[in-house]
Amino acid sequence: DALNGADLVRYARALADRSEMAERFEKLLADNLKLLGAATVAELREIFCLRARSGILAAPAALHLDTPANRLCIGDDDRIAGGSSDLLFRKLKLKAAPDSATLLEIIERHREEGSAPARPDLLYPALVDAVGRERRPKSEIAGLAACWVAGGYHTPSAILVGTRIAPPLAEAIPVYRH
Repeated sequence: DALNGADLVRYARALADRSEMAERFEKLLADNLKLLGAATVAELREIFCLRARSGILAAPAALHLDTPANRLCIGDDDRIAGGSSDLLFRKLKLKAAPDSATLLEIIERHREEGSAPARPDLLYPALVDAVGRERRPKSEIAGLAACWVAGGYHTPSAILVGTRIAPPLAEAIPVYRH
């Protein structure tokens, strides 16, 4: 007689076979936010039931809000929400900003390809913010070759940063002029 959270979870699971219904499902969720209690949200977050910008179905736990900063920083439409229901997306706890694990995956992918990140000016500050938000020890990241400098990836401690660096040092050590 009445729609409940369990019905929404069953509907979400059925989308695996009928992905063309994802937009209708999103509208149903947005129209019934009061049914999205903590337990229902926890279950929905793990089910591939929302459209990403790329068109694929993705789990809310893996999606980020569609913001210019997230688009440029993440650079992967499979990880950005495709709909427009901000209130629903916040209720389902989509990520407002990328977490450190996501950003380190992006850096790792580029390191394996031997290419620079698309937007290091956004990626590295976002990584610093994420580490701070998560209260992760900086020592966990300090030993990773995550910094693109002088055509390769280096650990932060292996790089000289400054505006005036002696030319002999710049020949022997990767330099980031800043």
